[in-house]
Amino acid sequence: VVLRDDTASDAVELYNAGGTFVAYTGSADAFKIDSNGHVTMPKQSVVQVRLAGTQSNVSDGDTVLFASERFDINSDFNTSNYTFTAPVTGKYLVCFVSRTQSLDADSSHVRYRFLTSNINYEVIKSPNVYTGDQTFSSWTFALICDFDANDTMTVTIDFSGGADQIDIDDQTFLSVNLVS
Repeated sequence: VVLRDDTASDAVELYNAGGTFVAYTGSADAFKIDSNGHVTMPKQSVVQVRLAGTQSNVSDGDTVLFASERFDINSDFNTSNYTFTAPVTGKYLVCFVSRTQSLDADSSHVRYRFLTSNINYEVIKSPNVYTGDQTFSSWTFALICDFDANDTMTVTIDFSGGADQIDIDDQTFLSVNLVS
C-alpha cells in the first residue's frame, strides 16, 4: 500500500516494506512499525553527551562541560555553550549519571542543578556526614521534564563550604529524549 501526495513540497508516503509499515516525510523515514509492533522514529530528538575529560577543581556555580556527543539526532545540543535546546514543545526524559572525585567532607552540601527555562531541578548530597573526603561519589537523576519550543537547559554544580577540589569525572553523561 502506498499513499502519496506529490503535490506538496514535503511529500508524505505510507508504505509497507517487507512487513514493516513506514511513514516517510520529505527526505527520511519519520517512523516505522515492524510486524512485532516495535515503533522506531529515526528523526525523533535524542541526545547523549559526556565530558571530553575530567573537569578538575570545579568552583561553586560552574557549568558542567558536556563537550563530547555520543549522538545528537536533530542537533539539539550545543557543545560550545553546553546547552540543550528543545526543538518542540513536549515532555522530555532527562537522564544524568555522574562520578565525582575528591568530594570534600567540609562541604555542607553539593548539588547538581538542571537549569531549565520553566523550572530548576537538582540532586543534592551532604558530604559533611562522612569522616573524610570521598574518593568517588555517584550521582543519578532521571525525570520527565516539560519544555516549550526553544527552551534551554544547562547543568551546573554548586556547593557550600569546603575547598574547590571536586573533580567531575569523564564518566559523566547526560541524555535527553523527546517522549511526547
